[in-house]
Amino acid sequence: MMYDIISKYLIERGKEAIYRRFYKKKAFMLEMYLGLPQELPNMKRGDFLVEVTNRDGSKEVHIWEFKTHWKKNDVLNLLAYTIRAMQYYKLPVKPFLFLFLEKPAATDVYEDENITFRYELIKMWEQDGMEIINSEDYYLYPFIPLMKNGEGLLFETEEKLYNSELDKDVKADLLASLAIFSGLISEDLCTMLFKRRRDLVIESFAYKLFEEDARRVALEDGLIKGRQEGLEIGLKEGRQKGRQEGRQEGRQEGRQEGRQDGLQEGLQRGILLALRIKFGDEANTIAKEIEKIQSFEKLIEIESTLEQANDLNKIVQLLS
Repeated sequence: MMYDIISKYLIERGKEAIYRRFYKKKAFMLEMYLGLPQELPNMKRGDFLVEVTNRDGSKEVHIWEFKTHWKKNDVLNLLAYTIRAMQYYKLPVKPFLFLFLEKPAATDVYEDENITFRYELIKMWEQDGMEIINSEDYYLYPFIPLMKNGEGLLFETEEKLYNSELDKDVKADLLASLAIFSGLISEDLCTMLFKRRRDLVIESFAYKLFEEDARRVALEDGLIKGRQEGLEIGLKEGRQKGRQEGRQEGRQEGRQEGRQDGLQEGLQRGILLALRIKFGDEANTIAKEIEKIQSFEKLIEIESTLEQANDLNKIVQLLS
């Protein structure tokens, strides 16, 4: 979900650069549709409709679908959107699939015994990141880590964005988006970029999204682990009792205890990750104290305070 929302932000503001770069043409006007009409199936977060007005006055509709991983079933979804858009808009429709991570099996043609469907497949890993840097199409910069030699160009991209004449808010969002997409290549690079520019990006839309998503993932991981451990404990206790009632009771108690432990562990991990990104090495000392906390209520209090805190003093007060 996080990459879909960041893609939407970049597309809404950089649609001309995306069209020019990947379609190799210049349009007279581009207009984003908010979504398909109600009588058409809902599009997913990673799908966008763009009405293109060409210089000769003719119009066409583009479907831009952004995907992190290659899935053959996504092509069938793109086919369905294409057919419905053709039926509704009565215009030529050109489907595009932008694929972030390399997959040798990815192809620009879908075929079976009944259907042949062709679309534009944009393989991000084959794009030339240096060309993007030289173009100064800033809304394409966050995609550079995914491109050819992107990891090697990462810090040059960051420096150019940071020193650009863009408004501060836009610059912050683009730097945070760059860090987020670099996380598809390396979590360490993502964290490093946030640390280097946290004075600027900490208030950005993209950073807040990243922080919320990191906390959500940590909690979900803890919950899953807790459920698994709870089920194992419950089954073990149930077998020992040797009766159906004992097995059921054991499962329930085990799940409840495991779920609580998992939620607590997930919450701790989310807090520690947010501290590391928000305050960098300054948070190392209190991070050790937070790892020792056994109270779920205390962790919730720390998480709530952390969202509003601009320095570590309020967190330290809670630990004293």
